[in-house]
Amino acid sequence: MCLLGRSPPCNVTVALDLSSPLAGALSLWPKFHNGVAVGLRLQSLRSTSRLTARQRKSVCITRTWIVYNKPEIPTPQHGGLLLALGLQQQLHVLAMTDIYEYLTLGHDPTTVGMLLGMAAAKCGSCDAAVSKMLCLHIPALLPQPFAEMEVSAAAQTAAITGIGMLYCGTAHRLMAEFLLGEIACCSRGDRMRDREAYTLSAGLALGLVTLGKGSSNEAAGLGDLEIAQRLHHALAGGTESKSGQILRLLSSTVDQGNYLCEDHVCNSRVREGEYLNTDLTAPGATLALGLYFIQTNSTAAAARLRLPDTGVLIDTVRPDFMLLRVIARGLILWDFIRPTTEWVEAQLPSVLVDSMQALLAVSYSLKSASRSTISGDACVGHLGVRCAQRSCSASAVAKKNCPCKTQLTGVP
Repeated sequence: MCLLGRSPPCNVTVALDLSSPLAGALSLWPKFHNGVAVGLRLQSLRSTSRLTARQRKSVCITRTWIVYNKPEIPTPQHGGLLLALGLQQQLHVLAMTDIYEYLTLGHDPTTVGMLLGMAAAKCGSCDAAVSKMLCLHIPALLPQPFAEMEVSAAAQTAAITGIGMLYCGTAHRLMAEFLLGEIACCSRGDRMRDREAYTLSAGLALGLVTLGKGSSNEAAGLGDLEIAQRLHHALAGGTESKSGQILRLLSSTVDQGNYLCEDHVCNSRVREGEYLNTDLTAPGATLALGLYFIQTNSTAAAARLRLPDTGVLIDTVRPDFMLLRVIARGLILWDFIRPTTEWVEAQLPSVLVDSMQALLAVSYSLKSASRSTISGDACVGHLGVRCAQRSCSASAVAKKNCPCKTQLTGVP
């Protein structure tokens, strides 16, 4: 794995000092992803057309192979390998005793790889055993006497994402209500690490659980949750709403007088205040809303994600949040995507279409960044995702009849 980089503006090559105490933390997750890449190569070996059916069967991943290749000291690369095996539907051969041995190692990359791998291997199945395993790593789903167990932030985030994959497309009432409450939930106690990742994964998981159910009869049982309205409230901001029924149900199992006092649940490091912190809630809510109405072409849902149309309002929304809104709108208005310059320009708010001279008076740098972000996302995000969905290869794009062939010139 290459650990070299370049430092601007002189482009001087800089090497990572592996003798530094911080080198291990900096290379931890790159090594994890390197293990995922190596594990995914096993799939290409099994799909080789030159192999006979008997030879393909011989290269299938077995429990003995996985356990035999388990290192004595846990490594990030092996955690990534577990995730890759789960993505290839190969991790289900492990017994629950094997999974328990992996999870008790206390190694974050191994735990993350196992949780996400098992959830991917059982995607959309609502498997009870895997669900219990994931819920044990989410303190918010545990009774209050056990909710203070020390679970790393990475494990919690992976477990939340795993819930979304395990219940993908099922519109599961209990999990949908829980995830909806977690997006805008205040921090519990003094747990502060990776709050952004946790809320983002909760939004992504909610979108997976309710994937494409926004305008279908399958989501009729979720009507009283007002998912679209609450997600819009989380991305637009405002005063906090009351907790969901599932959170009140969990809290009611505790002796309120002896355990759950106000000083115990309040955060002593951050004053949450009366209003929602959109820096935390907006990204997850935006993705959840886009996945909830994916490919439904609902103009009402897309209107909730419209971009600010005045200079003052644009200054209140970060450019990366605008990027997410444009992506979510594209997921909803799927059939309206066109590979033309005019369509890309139509995604820009009217205030950004005006001449750049008019923008010099009011926060020129932020508006130019917003314009570039929205245009770039419309080109790469929408057209790239749509071309990938249609499986357009490089040779097909070159043909005149390919729907994704275009010449996007003049786009800033």
